[in-house]
Amino acid sequence: MTTYKGVAARIFCGSASASVKIGARTVSFKNGACAQTSQYVTVNIGTILLGRSASKPNYFGLNIGKVFGSGKAAAKDGSYKGGALAVAFAGKGYAVRADTIEVSLSGNRHKGTFTGTLLTGGTLSGSFAC
Repeated sequence: MTTYKGVAARIFCGSASASVKIGARTVSFKNGACAQTSQYVTVNIGTILLGRSASKPNYFGLNIGKVFGSGKAAAKDGSYKGGALAVAFAGKGYAVRADTIEVSLSGNRHKGTFTGTLLTGGTLSGSFAC
């Protein structure tokens, strides 16, 4: 645990990376963490705030499968709908509508691609690797 501009935060580290296309801009994230269980895949890269702040540090977060007891298990490679996907870059947050998230897992669930519709409109897409 650490703080970011006075707000509690968690910094993720490891070998995970992601590339995210937001509108016409492509943003890269690296040095994050992945976790795979028989129920879900989760990817976290950067710094996540555990409270509110006007400014947001760079962060990529993806949860797909049966996370927190809900959803369909993501136990193998394949396509999945729903989940959670959030991105923050250059101080701005980008939240994705859960009902629009589509993830394709491959490489024994160690990589994948994703798409979704932003809450503010527009689309977000990209790929990740663990």
